[in-house]
This record gives sequence, structure tokens and C-alpha cells, in this order.
Amino acid sequence: MIMPTDEDYQQTKRIKKTGAPLLPPFKELADWVSMTYGVHVLNLFYDKIKPDDRPRLNVILETQEDALKFRDGPVGNFHTNDQKQVLEQFKVILLQKNDTRFTVERMFVIFTAFEPVARVEANHSVTKTEINQLKVKLTNQDLWEISICFDRVTFFFYTDAQVQKYEADGLKNLYGEEYSSIVQRYDEFGYLQKCGVSVHFDSKQNFDTNYKSNWYYYYH
Repeated sequence: MIMPTDEDYQQTKRIKKTGAPLLPPFKELADWVSMTYGVHVLNLFYDKIKPDDRPRLNVILETQEDALKFRDGPVGNFHTNDQKQVLEQFKVILLQKNDTRFTVERMFVIFTAFEPVARVEANHSVTKTEINQLKVKLTNQDLWEISICFDRVTFFFYTDAQVQKYEADGLKNLYGEEYSSIVQRYDEFGYLQKCGVSVHFDSKQNFDTNYKSNWYYYYH
């Protein structure tokens, strides 16, 4: 679950919006994980991954804070012992229910978070028209572009000197507040109220010189 278009995200979103309960055997496993680790499990998603159709079980936590309890840092490996324990408990539940729908041999257990993806979805729901209207409202001739990517917004001025000037003038907070009033319209679950979109200032000068005027280079 990386992008809002991913099937596991969309399924989890429907569950969260409707309050629909998980069905067996996922309900029993979600309850066990929640109680054992002191986390909030929103969903469990089973699929098979290419190229060899290896079965995968995605334990979808609500927050990134909960998801990080199962791995070594934001981009670290999952804790092998946690993966093993969850898989073993899943096997026990399947055996108890005589449920043969799922392949557990070579199963890969992962732990992901719903909240960060929901934040990205809210941010990317802001329309180009709304961005253009914001540019007009800010009435700053030094403002070149407003760019959205993932859960951040970047205000680009023309030069590095302008960036330094406006940061020193405290405009980042002001611009952040103006942008927040727009993006919060799309904040279905209130996640942005806890921690708003990350606001950055940068320059066209930096974009052209160090990233060859290429958005892919800039955001990757």
C-alpha cells in the first residue's frame, strides 16, 4: 500500500468509512494483533505477488507510528519474529475454522499504515484551479510555481535569494496556513488536523540548475 489507487488502500478506506466489520478469519487475526502489540489494525489484505505468486498478508495499521513498531525504522526491514508470530497465529485460526481458502506456504507478512496514504490522497485532491486561485490570492510576483507531491507542498520562487528573503520574513507559516485551508476540504479522516501538509520553499534557480528543470529528478 503505497498510493491511493492501490487495491488494499481502497478496500481499507471503504471499511473505515462504513465501519463494516472484518470477516473471518481476518477479524480474529486483527483482534489478536491489536491485543498482542497494542496497535489499531484497520484491515488485513491477502493477495499473491509476482513473479511467482507468493502469498502475502498485509497487516494494515491505522498510523505510521503503529506500523513502525514492526520494522527497523521508516525504510528498515520488518521484524522477522513479528512476521513469524503473525503467520503462526493465522495458521492456528485457519486450522480452527477449517478454512482452506488461503495459501500459507511461503507467505510473506508485511505491516503498512493507512494514514500516510490518506494524507497523500487528500493533498493530491487539491485541483489545479485551486492552486491557480491561491497564486492569485498571494499576490506575489516572485512566486513562480506551487507544486504538490505526496504529502508536501512546495512554493517555488524564482531565485535562491528570494527564498532566503521570504523565509526570513516568516512567509512559510502564512503560506502554509493558506494552503491548509484548501487541502483540509479533502481531509476525510481528520489526519491533516493532527499534522498538516509539509510546507517547503524552493527556487526555480535550484530546480533548473540542480535538477535540469525535471520534476522526476526533483522528486526522486
